[in-house]
Amino acid sequence: MGSEEMTLPPFGQEMREKEFCMRKGSMFLNHGSFGTVPKRVKDIQKRYIDKMDDHPDDWFRRNNLGKWKEGRDAIAAFVNADSEDVVLVQNATTGVNTVLKSINFKENDAILATDNTYPAIQFTCEHAKAANSGSQYYKMDINYPIISEDDVVEQYRQFLSSHPHVRLAVIDHITSSTAVVMPIKKIIKLCREHDVMSMIDGAHAPGQVPIDLKDLDPDFYTGNLHKWAYTPRGCALLYVRREHHAWIRPLVTSWYYLKEFTMEFFMQGTRDDCAYVTVTDALKFYEDLGGMTAITGYNSSLLDLVTDRMVTEWGTGKLPIPRDMEAPCMKMIRLPHMDLYDVTTAEAYRLMDDLFYEHDIQVQIFCVLDNLYVRLSANVYNHTEEYSLFINLIRDVSLNKRPMCLKRKSEKSPGNSDMPFSEK
Repeated sequence: MGSEEMTLPPFGQEMREKEFCMRKGSMFLNHGSFGTVPKRVKDIQKRYIDKMDDHPDDWFRRNNLGKWKEGRDAIAAFVNADSEDVVLVQNATTGVNTVLKSINFKENDAILATDNTYPAIQFTCEHAKAANSGSQYYKMDINYPIISEDDVVEQYRQFLSSHPHVRLAVIDHITSSTAVVMPIKKIIKLCREHDVMSMIDGAHAPGQVPIDLKDLDPDFYTGNLHKWAYTPRGCALLYVRREHHAWIRPLVTSWYYLKEFTMEFFMQGTRDDCAYVTVTDALKFYEDLGGMTAITGYNSSLLDLVTDRMVTEWGTGKLPIPRDMEAPCMKMIRLPHMDLYDVTTAEAYRLMDDLFYEHDIQVQIFCVLDNLYVRLSANVYNHTEEYSLFINLIRDVSLNKRPMCLKRKSEKSPGNSDMPFSEK
């Protein structure tokens, strides 16, 4: 499986129609939350599922492990890590949970995250504190505007110097709510100087930015493959530095407890591992598209074009960060003031719902720096024409030229408004 040669259409509308599965008419401008599985990869996944169901014993006893290792080896090579230090887990949240719940935090030991840390991971830090009596959890605010990487590094330096009990720092590679590429190599080095372990949450990183784990040398790194590397959903890597293998345990204890490190993570009971075993095929699709240079080159150019138009037509601006800290496939643009929507997280969800239910536009909106920002995510199936309706709609609503929808402001829309989370 996966050996056939690919003939691929050009990026944009034709790529969407021939290689992806989004329903006709929808404007899907939010690849970053859940990704989308290419048709070719989905077809391979289905063939693996059929093989599993053709003879379950043959699959689970004789085939699954070999395919799992092939996927693990492929992603290890992709991020330049030794295979023995990499395992496959369901998602980046699982990876962070695995590490934090393996550590026996002692009294006064502290975990450090930031106000830009993904909320589910903030909750994980709170849980680890509650589960380890006497331990602490600190949330450091990231200060804006950011002029350079050194601004962020200096914030970490000052915090670690004044909080000597920090034992582990959870550090985003690319922040979810603000799409900032963090200077993780410098922060990892700083953490080691302060005897602090580094847990890198790379939920958005694999496939979007280069990753060289031998060069970065973190203690732990996790990253989703189902966002920017085209695997089926529920597929992520977890890297664990060799010195920590002896005490990192998977969330599920099974047959290989206290035996070989990677096998503990493979043997998790009866489950469908087909998302994991398609890693090799998904990375082949990624490379056949032209790899990171072609993919991020297209996505970044597309977003530059549409964000410039948004800033001009809306009279707003982008998040105040330097160009080299902007994610290539994700951009943050401040929305104009709209009388219909207050600047709160609940109102951000309501605006997302109105855009979806009334206009079939899917974007991600956050409340950041006392403003509503739209986070646009682009991939190779997006094209400039898709953005025009969104740009014009927001402009007209801000100028009170038209209502967003027929709902009264006090009414609930039927989607994310009641959800306690905002997806990465």
